[in-house]
Amino acid sequence: MNRLKRYADKSREIPPVFNLGDMVWISSKNIKSTRPTKKLPERWLVPFPILKKVSTHAYHLKLPSQWKSIHPVFHISLLEPVKTSTIPNWHQEPPPPLIIEEKEECQMSKEDQDLLMSYVNLLPAMKFFARFNASRFPMSNHSQQPQMASTLVWCSGAHHAR
Repeated sequence: MNRLKRYADKSREIPPVFNLGDMVWISSKNIKSTRPTKKLPERWLVPFPILKKVSTHAYHLKLPSQWKSIHPVFHISLLEPVKTSTIPNWHQEPPPPLIIEEKEECQMSKEDQDLLMSYVNLLPAMKFFARFNASRFPMSNHSQQPQMASTLVWCSGAHHAR
């Protein structure tokens, strides 16, 4: 086992050491933004200060309140230290703040949820919301139960029953 570890350690880099208060860039690799294309995203987001070291390879950062959907602990592979410029009297402005894409949830009325639960055996705790195709199956006609179950369109996009 020791020989295998020595061989694997040859290709490993020494992790960077960050101190409390250091400014680091966050990689945009796993963060969805509202940019029009995924092809040309900002590689590194606005620099943030380090609040504490969570483990040998993770750091807790101070994120803005608009980013409440993002967990503030990041692996060191997603962090890059902020480097000062070597050019005298030159200051680069940081990029504009990133707007994080919030996930939308489909909303149903209580009556529609009860009706859905009576036709499809789903637990209410699972919170799978669906909408009915009103043109093919009006809500006032409840005599055709199998057709109603087949016209559900799942809001998550993972299931399409037609």
